[in-house]
Amino acid sequence: MAIQILNGASPEVATTTAIYAWWNNVAACLILIPLISISTFILLKGKTILKHMKYAIGIYKLLDVAFSVLFVLACPIFVAVETSDGFEGLMIVNAGVSMPAVLTMTLLMFSIVLLTQQIFSSPTIYFIRYLQICRRGVHPSHAVIIIIINLFFLSLSSGVLCYSSYPVIDDVINLSGIAVSYVGHETSFLVLSVDKTATSISAYVSSITYVSILLVAVVAMIFFYFKINSKMNSNLNMSENLKKMQKQANQILTMQFILTLIFIQLPFFYSVLGPLAGLSQKLATYLLSILFVWGPVINTVSIFVFKTEVRQKFCGCSKEVETTVINVADRSAMKPDM
Repeated sequence: MAIQILNGASPEVATTTAIYAWWNNVAACLILIPLISISTFILLKGKTILKHMKYAIGIYKLLDVAFSVLFVLACPIFVAVETSDGFEGLMIVNAGVSMPAVLTMTLLMFSIVLLTQQIFSSPTIYFIRYLQICRRGVHPSHAVIIIIINLFFLSLSSGVLCYSSYPVIDDVINLSGIAVSYVGHETSFLVLSVDKTATSISAYVSSITYVSILLVAVVAMIFFYFKINSKMNSNLNMSENLKKMQKQANQILTMQFILTLIFIQLPFFYSVLGPLAGLSQKLATYLLSILFVWGPVINTVSIFVFKTEVRQKFCGCSKEVETTVINVADRSAMKPDM
C-alpha cells in the first residue's frame, strides 16, 4: 500500500523539522517555568484573590508546567497522511527524548491528554469566578461537580482519541517508516482515522466531543462574562476599588480565554481534527501545532501585563496601586443579595 504524506514535512526534511519542533518546545518550557513560578507565587501570597480561586490557580498552573514538560519529553509531531487506497488520517509521532517503547507511548498519550486539558482550563476558572460573584460562593459540591465534568469530557475526548488512535499491526507495517524519518530510529506513534474499521466509531465520538467542547466553551465564556459584569454594575454596595479589581480580573480571564482560543483550540481543531476531514493543507498542520506550547507562556505573560500587583512586585516597585486587603463589607458585596 503506497503512502503519501499530504501534510507535515517531507521525508527529506523530516529530521530537521523534528529538531526545530523539539527546540521550540524546550524554549517555551524554559521561559514558562520561571514566569509561572514568579506570577503564581505573587498571586497566592496576595490578599486580593479568594481562597477557592487560589486553589484553582495553583492546580491549573501545575498542569501548565506538566503540559510543557511533557511536550519536551514526547515532542508530538502532527502529520496528516493519505494512502493510495483512500485511507486518510493523522499521525502523531513521538519525536522527543529516546526512551523505552512503553514509556514513549505513555508520554505521547499523556501529552495529548494535557493538551486537551488546556482547552478546559480558562472556562473552568471563569466558571469559578461566576460562582463567586453571581452565586453564593464556591462550595465543596461545586468542586466535586467541576472535577467530575472535567474528567468525563477529558475521557470522552482525549481518552477516546488515544484509544482509537492506538496503532494496529497494519499501521505499524505501513506507517512506521514515516515515524522513523523524523527521529532516525523506531519510535511510538498514534494513528487517528475514521477509516480504521475497528475504531471508526470511537474516532467519530472523540471528534464530535472536541467540537462540542469548543462550542460550549465559547458560549459559556460569553454567558459568564456578561453575567459577572452585570452583577458588578448592579451591586451598589461594592466599593469602586473592589469593582476596579474585579473588572481587571475579568479582563485577564477573558484575554487568557482568547489567547487559548488562538494558540491551542483553533490550531488543535485544524491540526488534529482537520486531517480527518481532509481540510488541512501542506505544512499548516505542523506549523500551527508548534503554537501549542506557547499558549501557557502567553497566558502567563498576560498576567504580568494586566495584573498591576504582579507587575509591580516583579519589577520591585514600592508604590502600591492595588489594595491588597479586601474588607468584610467588600467581600459581602461580591455575593448576591439574599
